[in-house]
Order: sequence, then structure tokens, then C-alpha cells
Amino acid sequence: KHPDQVHLLPAVDSALTGIAIGMALGGARPIVELSGPQALHGTLQQLGQEAAVVTGEFSAPVLLRVPIAPDEPIPLESILGTPGVSVVVASSATEARDLLRAALEARGPVVLLEPRWILDRPVQEGSDLPLEAARVLREGEHCTLLCWGQGVSLSRQAADRLSTEGIEVEVIDLRSLQPLDCTTLSDC
Repeated sequence: KHPDQVHLLPAVDSALTGIAIGMALGGARPIVELSGPQALHGTLQQLGQEAAVVTGEFSAPVLLRVPIAPDEPIPLESILGTPGVSVVVASSATEARDLLRAALEARGPVVLLEPRWILDRPVQEGSDLPLEAARVLREGEHCTLLCWGQGVSLSRQAADRLSTEGIEVEVIDLRSLQPLDCTTLSDC
């Protein structure tokens, strides 16, 4: 339907990332879907050295969508160690949509980790939180659970169970691992 907006490129993740960075520097807002978290090893250096360091009148708003599964190792040390790259994690299909929208407004590169299990789930009414904002899902006075991705649903279940025992647990979906929402976290 939109042949000028969709490009079929070589299926090498680092090549796709390089092309996307070039497109972003030219004014486009490319979205690249990588094959999985293992592909991040080859793309993070490019993203950090070529896209995240662009300043002044130029920007490189590249969005890398990365499908993840519970049994796949995610190179978090490498991702979070790449300055200038925002890293966000969806905990639901609605959250994936909202994070995708917010990432398209970002000025620099964004890595969106999307759990594979949410891909066929229905999308609910969402909100327009900024990319780096955490979401308080449940108020509580006894302790706080900080979670992301699949851990969000497990944390909510644990908080619900503990509430039957009189323990009120606050649940916060971090959403963004880099940068962290220090304002929300300092209020815990």
C-alpha cells in the first residue's frame, strides 16, 4: 500500500541498523525489527557510536524493536552500558503500542524490547506517558515491587495475593530501563 515507506533490505541486523542510522540522519524516522536479543550484540556499538552521539541540529531517531522470550538471554549490561540509547520494555500489548508511539517522538535512538507473548494480545485504552516515565500500577504502604516486562504481571499477582493477608504492596512498572524515572522511584 505504501511502497515509498516500506523498504525490503538485506536481513543482516547490523546492516539494517546502519542503513536506519543513515536514514535517520537524513530526516526519516526508521523502525527496524531485529531478529531477537542476540542481534543486539552486533548493533549496539553502531547505535552508541553513530546514532547516540549526534548533537546540534542533527538527530538520529532510530527505533529498534526487539522481540524477546523468557528463555532468551538479554544482554542488559551491554544495552544499559550504551550512553545515549533509551531502553524501554513493554509489559502488555497496550504498553507496547504506547511505548512505540512515545519512541517515535524521541530525538535519539530507542531500543524497544517486546515480549513475544504480547504480540497477539488485544490492545486496551492507553495513555500518553513520556517514554522515560514509570507507571504506578498499584498503591501500597508496606513495600514496593519494581518490575518490567513479564515481571509486571507476576508482581501484580503477588501483590494481589499478599493483599489477602493484609500486606499492601505497591507495584511499579519501570517501562524504561534507561533512563530511569528517578522522580517516581524517589517517591517510593
